[in-house]
Amino acid sequence: MSPKGATPAEPKKWEFSNPDWPIPVSAPELANMKFEPKPPVIHGLLHHGLTCFGGRPKAGKSWMALNLAYSIATGGKALGQWDVEQGRVLYLALEDNQRRLLDRINSQQDEAPPLLHLLTDDYGPIPSLQNGGLAYLEEALKHYDDFKLVVIDTLVRWIDVNSTQDQYAQETKYAAQLQQMALKHNIAMLLIQHTRKSESFNVIDSIKGHGGVTGVADSYWVLGTGNHSNNKSFHVDGRDIEEPRIDEDAYNVEFDIENNFWKVNGTIKQRDISAERQLIIDHITKVGPQQPIEVSRALNIKQATARQMLRRMAKNSELDNSNGRYSIPGLFP
Repeated sequence: MSPKGATPAEPKKWEFSNPDWPIPVSAPELANMKFEPKPPVIHGLLHHGLTCFGGRPKAGKSWMALNLAYSIATGGKALGQWDVEQGRVLYLALEDNQRRLLDRINSQQDEAPPLLHLLTDDYGPIPSLQNGGLAYLEEALKHYDDFKLVVIDTLVRWIDVNSTQDQYAQETKYAAQLQQMALKHNIAMLLIQHTRKSESFNVIDSIKGHGGVTGVADSYWVLGTGNHSNNKSFHVDGRDIEEPRIDEDAYNVEFDIENNFWKVNGTIKQRDISAERQLIIDHITKVGPQQPIEVSRALNIKQATARQMLRRMAKNSELDNSNGRYSIPGLFP
């Protein structure tokens, strides 16, 4: 390190014995570079690079991925909330066949979009990632210059893990190759994974595997548990996610059974508050006007929480407040 105030050495030209080796850039050179902005594929949710999407088997991950693929291919709203950059989508349906996909396509509200391409093994086996699959995907992406998204459903069905070798190293290697391909083609790549049956303190740690994929991925999604099969938490975090949504701040998503469509409905915190409000309304409807301490004891919630919620509900005209006793408007004299 040069002494403070010393004159920097004259810059030298980098020369390596192999002309194909990369050349480092200086900090001033990097500071003067200009890069064209890259709009997200789904604004606020999906960026270029590698996203790992985890969830329990049969939780609805494939339906959500198909909903997102439709939104991007048609230019519609993703999950009823986010704007998208319209473009071409390649969906590797490694756990489905064309008959099942046809049923799913026909169940969507929109007509089958020409920008959505689906790959199954109906016409022959799809090469695994390390046995020609990576080269296959590279060639597929060269057919069009407007790809925005590649979905791999599921990753475990596309890789042959050698149990005699370091599985973390194998996962890291393959995930890094997919990430580099995504960045090279300026697309988002969505890898669908299963989550473990056992609970984890960290939603990212719940994604199955040996840590290689999650260590490389730019973003992470987890479709978690919920009160019932059609209402779940949707956790989102990552390098380019400006507002992470995990734990109680996770999105609350609902599955519309009639239209086979996932949509965002606020956050888990908002959902739980709404549920507590309904419990309060049901309780006061049944027993009559109540003080905060009575609500606290009856519903087993903290007195301060009960008092705060009752005041807020009265302010929103959901309840009447008469000298600290709360009642349903118009129900009791």
